[in-house]
Amino acid sequence: MTNRTLAEDLALLLLDDTGRFSPKRSAEGLFAGALMFELAALDRLELFDEEHRLFVQDSTQTSDNLLNDTLARLGEAEGSIVRDALGLVAVGVLDRVMTRLVAAGLVREEKQRRRLLFSTTVWPLTETDTRHAFRARLHAALAESVEPDHRTELLLAYLHSADLLEVVSDQQEHAERAESLTERLWARHPALGVFAEQAFQGSGEGVIPMI
Repeated sequence: MTNRTLAEDLALLLLDDTGRFSPKRSAEGLFAGALMFELAALDRLELFDEEHRLFVQDSTQTSDNLLNDTLARLGEAEGSIVRDALGLVAVGVLDRVMTRLVAAGLVREEKQRRRLLFSTTVWPLTETDTRHAFRARLHAALAESVEPDHRTELLLAYLHSADLLEVVSDQQEHAERAESLTERLWARHPALGVFAEQAFQGSGEGVIPMI
């Protein structure tokens, strides 16, 4: 069983061959959303009223320090709308997620000098078996060859809601399968559907912006 968060799996999926994040959305916003999405799936968060203000339903610590830190931050901002809560969680989240992947030996951190005064950080993969393994599970679920486990279902629903399914597959039938799996998850866990709607469809391009 993996001890990575959904945000870490998402990071591995989104890294391209140069160690940069391929989509144009904010990585910080996507990782913050994934952490909150995972906490909501664990029944730790709930939304109230027509503005969908966020509250901590259960502050009991999880088995993961990154999720616990996120839960504590949200506890200090109870009553915030999803947009503001995402902004709070997004502060420093890129470094926290990538530091864990470096420590796990899945990526390495490289500083690349650009021009004279500026540098950028990239995270090339140091091993690919881990990403290949859960990418294979995603493909199997999309091809309907296996029934997805809960974690795979969560990741597919998040990718579908964020319009990022193309990092796994660009086939139309797979998109339809992802939509079906997502709707099935929303039926069992309506709060997740509401959260996804607020995070990705709240206004214009969504709370989690393009960059």
